[in-house]
Amino acid sequence: MARVIDIEADASRLSISFPYNRELVDLVRALPSRWFDRESRFWYVPLKEADEVVGRLRNHKFELSEALHAFFAERGVDLDELTAQAKQTHKPFIQPEMLPPGTWTVDRINHKVQEVMRDTFREELWLASEIQSFDRNRRRGHAFFELVHRPHQGGDPSARVSAVLWQDDRERIERALLEDGGDVRLRDGLIVRFLVKPDFYTGQGRYQLTVSDIDLAYTTGTIHQNREAIIRQLDAAGILDKNVSLPFPIMPLRIGLITSDGSDACADFLHELERAGFGYQVTLYPANVQGAKTERSVLRALADFARHAEDFDAVAIVRGGGARSDLAYFDTAAIGKAVCEHPLKVVVGVGHQRDMCLLDLVAHSEKTPTAAAQFFVERVRTYLLAQHELSDHIFLRAQSILRDAKDDVALRSERALRVIGSEVEEHERSLDRLAYAISTQSRSRLASARHRFARLAHSVPAAASRRVDVAQTRMSYARKRVELERVRRTLDKREEALIRAQRKLERVPTRALGKIENTLEQRAEQLRLLDPRRVLERGFALVINAAGEVVRTQQDVSEGERLRVRLAHDEIAVDVKDTSGEPK
Repeated sequence: MARVIDIEADASRLSISFPYNRELVDLVRALPSRWFDRESRFWYVPLKEADEVVGRLRNHKFELSEALHAFFAERGVDLDELTAQAKQTHKPFIQPEMLPPGTWTVDRINHKVQEVMRDTFREELWLASEIQSFDRNRRRGHAFFELVHRPHQGGDPSARVSAVLWQDDRERIERALLEDGGDVRLRDGLIVRFLVKPDFYTGQGRYQLTVSDIDLAYTTGTIHQNREAIIRQLDAAGILDKNVSLPFPIMPLRIGLITSDGSDACADFLHELERAGFGYQVTLYPANVQGAKTERSVLRALADFARHAEDFDAVAIVRGGGARSDLAYFDTAAIGKAVCEHPLKVVVGVGHQRDMCLLDLVAHSEKTPTAAAQFFVERVRTYLLAQHELSDHIFLRAQSILRDAKDDVALRSERALRVIGSEVEEHERSLDRLAYAISTQSRSRLASARHRFARLAHSVPAAASRRVDVAQTRMSYARKRVELERVRRTLDKREEALIRAQRKLERVPTRALGKIENTLEQRAEQLRLLDPRRVLERGFALVINAAGEVVRTQQDVSEGERLRVRLAHDEIAVDVKDTSGEPK
């Protein structure tokens, strides 16, 4: 890019463009009312300051566009005279020729240092160092950062130097990293081997390195070598497989989550758990999972979950995919040691399937946040499936036990029925005998009573008639002996007495017959209550063999024999198939 000053079409301002140079930037910043546009990468100055701008910049080999030449020609301005006036106006405040002999100025010292450095470092050189303050250069364009040297891993930098990567070189290096297939990007903490050229800038009195190329093999290999060194260190301490060997909880519902709050990784992990529909309790500890603060942030989260280990079943560390160099933020000895010695099982879902970091080697790795959540879901689903299978087994076993118990109860019931049937038959025979005796005795007594009643009914009128005859004879005899009136009164009295006696005699057979009828009714009721059919109406049955005999025991029947079972109101026939007494 050439150093050019141009005038815009609307003639309202000047535009200034030039390749990046710290001294030129300082020069342009000293112009009146200037400003910088980040999109166009041009500096702008109002047109009213054109004489000042052109006069000062022409002394530094800036070219004017044809439109700007025409602008000054129309005004009749002599550019050489304008440049001379600007040079005279802006001459140094301290004139070297006016200084005492042996006196230096700042400008002279800086130029001398620049001259010495350029003589010393005539050629570019390869420099191995660690990048710092690069992450703030997120936008495309020039990158200003630092290169530092650490005496040992984790130690503070012992030396640092400013560095610049111009836009063209930056795009070329990032493209080379992408094409190399290592999936590495420039970032803070990355160990690199840069091709650099040291230079000194007199305007600010400082030096910096201009980066022009990168050693791809060294840069990508360093990440792997660093990880391998940490693995050997953890293995030597005997803790490399300590967390991996921890038993996994059978029902991991209380999960401690370490990730960036609001990130896609966090959302994917939580969404996958929510889809499962299980009662997960997730406690998020927001942490940096990229950048220089990753180690400190992740260590704080691990320590917090370790202090409250009794409240959790496992810890998950997740983040989305990215460059291999982004995942290298986890490749520190401190993080590896904290994960190995953590009291809770650690599940890692970092990056994509093809990504690898230290956490994948010291904890249970599921590669992605979604896969890590699915692992937790599968553990719970497997446990619940085992519980369902166990419940089914218990249910089937209980059914078998109940079936066996039911068969045993049926067998015992059958035996009990046979015993009860035998006893019922014995009672029925007793009842039959008793009923026969009662019936015979009742009929005998009823016949005797009827016979006595018949004799009484026949004898009473005859006796009454005889007594009447006797009385009439006596009356006749007495009538003759006494007066007619007295006889009449006596006869009246005797007649009344005779009537009473006759009525009394008439009531005696009626009461006797009533008592006999009551006795017969009571005996008939007892006979009805003792009737065997009453027993059958209560649910019992009477079994009669082919000979017409009542079956009382198992020995009273034989196989193939047909039996008649008498119920309360009907009768059924059954065939004997087995007399062993055992269930089929």
